[in-house]
Amino acid sequence: MVSADLIFEDDFSNAAQSNLNWSVVSADENSLRFVSGMAELSNNHPLYAALALHSFEAPLSEFTFSATVISSVPGAGLFFCVESNDQGYKGYAVLIGDDLLYFCKYYPGNIVQLGAHSSPFLRNGTNRISIAKQGARISVFCNGYYVFSQIDSEFGPGDIALIAQAASEVSFDDVQIFSEPWDTLRFEDFRDSFSDSVAFGWSHEGSGVAKRENGVLGIETGAFQQNFMGISVPLSGFMVRVAVMFTEGDTESLYGLYLQTEPEDSVYRFAIRASGEYAIMQNNAVVLSGRCVSIRGNAAVNGSLPADTLVLMVDSGGVVFSINGDTLYEHSVHQGIYRCAGVFANNSLKLRFDDFQLINYGFSGPTEIPIYRSKRVKHPASAHGYNMFDLAGRVQKTSHAGVLVSGFRVIRSNERRERTVLRTFLQ
Repeated sequence: MVSADLIFEDDFSNAAQSNLNWSVVSADENSLRFVSGMAELSNNHPLYAALALHSFEAPLSEFTFSATVISSVPGAGLFFCVESNDQGYKGYAVLIGDDLLYFCKYYPGNIVQLGAHSSPFLRNGTNRISIAKQGARISVFCNGYYVFSQIDSEFGPGDIALIAQAASEVSFDDVQIFSEPWDTLRFEDFRDSFSDSVAFGWSHEGSGVAKRENGVLGIETGAFQQNFMGISVPLSGFMVRVAVMFTEGDTESLYGLYLQTEPEDSVYRFAIRASGEYAIMQNNAVVLSGRCVSIRGNAAVNGSLPADTLVLMVDSGGVVFSINGDTLYEHSVHQGIYRCAGVFANNSLKLRFDDFQLINYGFSGPTEIPIYRSKRVKHPASAHGYNMFDLAGRVQKTSHAGVLVSGFRVIRSNERRERTVLRTFLQ
């Protein structure tokens, strides 16, 4: 499916067409080749970066620029809002480091680094970088997951480029330009069967041991330990699902799914006990608890322990919690954006988690794979007031320094779900 706002695309499968799309800026005119459906940019210069430049007849002021970057050395990335003069080129760049994403401004003969950001979605070797520019706000995604936003308006509409640092060779693929900036709540459905021994996208808090082996996520906690494994991504309308098996431990200890909110940073736990009980908790306070005949817990089935399937459905109407298909809880717990969803285990447990899913149904249409921003960034006051980011990277302005509260409502129009984010400042 091709998005309606896709205005440029090059997958480098047609070398003749790609030669028309790109011009090389390098000490070596032969440094750009189109081979095996990719663009290879080889830079032999010991000091200067090389560019593969695409020029627009009418440069865009707002857009989303995406490309796959394949490199074994740090420094490759995307160059945008590119301007040139007789001294050289200037513009913004997002570069991939060993374990960080860098946001820089390039000038002829000078580079200024504005930020360096980590992400659990940054891979070794191959990454898809997406940059959404809307006004002065520039939002960066890694493999489809929102990483950070930067506010800067020095460079206006310009061209785009692929960049390779000095003494490096980089491959690029699947360049796309969209006329609409991506919303930072956008992400693809995330699934993990735990068959890969290398974790991707997960963050860990607490104590205890978590291991990926034999196609499951095994979590073991001792006395007074808690373990949280989560996907940190701005969330609005979504579903989270997991299958969990109790193998050993305290049958009265809680385990299951959790959600973490922004900005008050509350943790909601939707949990079960192997003894057959369930509990919904906000931080350490019990909101609702009881017994559920659907919970399999430690009840052996044909000589083996069964798995319980836990599901959360979350939208502006609230949260629906179900266990093995039976709905136990339906209530509004948080009107706003969540910052993390995942699995947890309380003390004295041995558990096996499998088939984790985080499904985004907050937006219609195709999306890219999902973020990560560990906290809000507050900017100094200006003559126009205070500038702040909410969790989803949106800039907020207020004449007084307050606490940002983000909420949303769902509007249905022509059977399409659209989202309006509402914000209030509390003094």
